Amino acid sequence: MADKPKVQVLLCDGAMLVDGKWTLQGVFDRINFRAPLPGVKSTFFIYFRITDIFIKNGSSLLLELRKAGSEVESPELPPVFHGKLDFEVAESVVGSRGKRTNFEFAMRVTGARFDATGIHDIAFFVDEEFIDVWTVHVTDPTSRGEQ
Repeated sequence: MADKPKVQVLLCDGAMLVDGKWTLQGVFDRINFRAPLPGVKSTFFIYFRITDIFIKNGSSLLLELRKAGSEVESPELPPVFHGKLDFEVAESVVGSRGKRTNFEFAMRVTGARFDATGIHDIAFFVDEEFIDVWTVHVTDPTSRGEQ
């Protein structure tokens, strides 16, 4: 049995792919708002690397950022951000049945509205199968004890 894919995540202000390598700018580990929530976060990127992922042509990766404890596809509490990547991979690369590989990407997040402070989850799915979840803390002046 193959190992379950593993995900590593970094949040950053900017990301670009140069000569096959990702360059990240302004890496951070929490989302801090200067004013009390609700609020919209300025554009940022979720950089992720997934190791030992099984992909085939037509596979898709779904990433959702949502308040911790909320269910996927909950109509009462929609995700803060929902992003999807569709893989178009040549059969000569993955074969007709697919292939295990490593994958990295930086997904741009624009206009993400946060309604509450606290822990938020970044959940990863490949072909609708749950892969992993990472947490990020969201703060504002009231949650940090500032006046």
